[in-house]
Amino acid sequence: MPKVDDNEHSKYISFTQERCKRLATVNEVSPLFLRMVNIVRKVCDTARIADTLFAQGEYRAKGL
Repeated sequence: MPKVDDNEHSKYISFTQERCKRLATVNEVSPLFLRMVNIVRKVCDTARIADTLFAQGEYRAKGL
């Protein structure tokens, strides 16, 4: 699994959230776009959890 670049993902999520806010003000939020934002969030969360579990496994394997 490739390493997750949290900074890159958070920039993208911030961008999409800002876009949602701007679109919401003019009532143009598309359900498809909102689904895409939720998918990106889930992928980021899943990757972050995987990295955390991997790090915990390495920590335990070293007997720390």
